[in-house]
Amino acid sequence: MRPTLPFVPPRCVQCLLLHIACHTATATKFMSASEIAAAWRHAEFKAYNQRLPSTLLDAHLSLASKTWDRIGPAVCKYSMVGAERPLATALLAHRSTSVKGDFIETGVAHGGASILMLAVLEDAAAPKRHFACDSFLGLPAGTVEDLSSHNNCSVATRSINGALGCGQPRGLSRDQVMRSFKGLYVHARHVFQAAVEDSGVSSSRMVVVEGWFNETLPPSSLRKIAFLRLDGDLYASTWDALTALYPRVSQGGAIYVDDYGGYGGCRFAVDEYRRRHVITSPMTKIWQNMTPYRGAYTPQLRSGYSFEAVWWIKE
Repeated sequence: MRPTLPFVPPRCVQCLLLHIACHTATATKFMSASEIAAAWRHAEFKAYNQRLPSTLLDAHLSLASKTWDRIGPAVCKYSMVGAERPLATALLAHRSTSVKGDFIETGVAHGGASILMLAVLEDAAAPKRHFACDSFLGLPAGTVEDLSSHNNCSVATRSINGALGCGQPRGLSRDQVMRSFKGLYVHARHVFQAAVEDSGVSSSRMVVVEGWFNETLPPSSLRKIAFLRLDGDLYASTWDALTALYPRVSQGGAIYVDDYGGYGGCRFAVDEYRRRHVITSPMTKIWQNMTPYRGAYTPQLRSGYSFEAVWWIKE
């Protein structure tokens, strides 16, 4: 049975193609490398080749789309998101194979992004490691920053709009909401490692770092970072990862933040860190082709499309 896809305005046909990439993985024909590359060329990657010749875009698109052809079904199987964000991850990962340092992901969940990043390193034969960092206990409890009046997760905002701020139902007190984050999205370490094994990618480059970010980051053997992928959802998880790891990102390295548009505490941490450290590299939003959410959960800033992830290149 074919999955039902949401209505997408014609001017975002490329977004629909990306959405189909995951939703047809187990139902119909999987998208080809040429289809993926054609979609990407018209997507939100005009800023992609900062500090690189524009001719490299096609080369990276070709490499990334071939990786997706090979491993995309496994990524979709073990991912909680649609195709747009994994595809962006693949493109940025291929770009980062030429940058000094290793890959690191903070918040691995079931393993979809780690599988994809390992596949990129495998396809590029890159002499890099992939650090997979997670508590394997789910999210920590929230903090007051996660419910600030300055972000889209405040109790007042959720009350007015009717729920969905940071995935928490309305009608809870501030303390109840902060406690309710604890343990969300938990995947045990053995479940994560089984997913990587099931995908068929080699785990020989992977270093698993288990524990809370404020206690385990940076890993002792990590020197330089080529690709920093943050997926901590909350203020503390994002802030701890940025403060420990951003100084080790090489010039020209990529920073991807998965929940900037969906979790106000995450956005608060990123904006505050960039402000304090005078980071002016432009952020690029990864737009999604879904219909807008109700309430304040995900910002809609472009004709009804929503975004959750952003990325930038360290200058």
